[in-house]
Amino acid sequence: MRGLLPLLNSEISSKLEKSLNSDLDLIAPPSSYAYLIAAAAEIKPLLVLTASSNAAADLVKEVKELHKNTLEFPAWETLPHERLSPSSDTVSKRISTLNFLKNYDPKNDDNLVVVAPIRAAIQKINSQITNI
Repeated sequence: MRGLLPLLNSEISSKLEKSLNSDLDLIAPPSSYAYLIAAAAEIKPLLVLTASSNAAADLVKEVKELHKNTLEFPAWETLPHERLSPSSDTVSKRISTLNFLKNYDPKNDDNLVVVAPIRAAIQKINSQITNI
């Protein structure tokens, strides 16, 4: 599937780049999201926000087929005041993504795609965790 990206014709590629570098919206059917995200990641690193955790997990699976540097940053499935612990998978993915971002060098590494549900993007992150 990764071989399809270089076949992206120049007209679509230039419109995609124009959209990424301005306030223009790119409107496309959901079936093309993974392809367009992977193509946009060839231009610059991306943070992709989804409406739900399930949508984020599904999108990560699709985008990973086209772009190898794709990470998921899941939301906590518990609230801070609940006496429940989040699943070990969620904790592992969040720490792994934060660690990767800490060591990521956009000048030397391939562009990165981080997919997160909106809940994950608005949840606070302890500054001590980011110093791991």
